[in-house]
Amino acid sequence: MKRILVVDDDIMIRKVLKIILEDRYEVEIAENGIVALEGLEKFHPDMVITDLEMTAMSGIELAEEIECFDILNKSNIKIILMSGNYNELCRIEESALYKNIDAFVSKPFNVINFLAKIEVLLR
Repeated sequence: MKRILVVDDDIMIRKVLKIILEDRYEVEIAENGIVALEGLEKFHPDMVITDLEMTAMSGIELAEEIECFDILNKSNIKIILMSGNYNELCRIEESALYKNIDAFVSKPFNVINFLAKIEVLLR
């Protein structure tokens, strides 16, 4: 079973995503990027779904740390970056600076489309 780590400082988002995903995947949650980095070693996720704007560490900073982790551990963790700030999300996606981010998702999102995007990335 594929493993997904959900990282968001909003407890409701974490709970909703866990409920949506737990029938199909093994799911762990983290309230910030620092906790998520600790979870990488223990949980070995296939995918990280992270919020863009969080306290302690942004989703972009977390993605950069995951890229380093991937290189060191010869892994290939897929990353989905989410945000309620649509304009900022588009700006980041269009900048093409963050090639290690596999998908960008605007909140709120369509659950069916979201699950389809995850499925495609985890194939």
